[in-house]
Amino acid sequence: MKSILKPLLMIVAMALGMTAAATLPARALVELNVNKGNVEPLPIAITDFQGGDALGAEISGIVSADLKRSGLFAPIDKSAFIEKISNPDATPRFEDWKVINAQALVTG
Repeated sequence: MKSILKPLLMIVAMALGMTAAATLPARALVELNVNKGNVEPLPIAITDFQGGDALGAEISGIVSADLKRSGLFAPIDKSAFIEKISNPDATPRFEDWKVINAQALVTG
């Protein structure tokens, strides 16, 4: 009986010890400060939209101004555009947009 009791008590003591250790809070101090982000505006190319000469240019101007005002985007000047998109369904030549550092392209 003594030979069984000793290992059994040892197992119970180990189980209680591991349970107690698992319930203790972590003692590491971690401090994060996320209120001071450094976000650079994303360079974005916004082409004139199709569907009427003046209307498409006016809408793209409004979209450009709204995105710039958000502070998250930096619209690229249209005079820097290499490719003039006349069909919004056609695949753009992305290499031309990379040259002027456009990270995003808006067509319509």
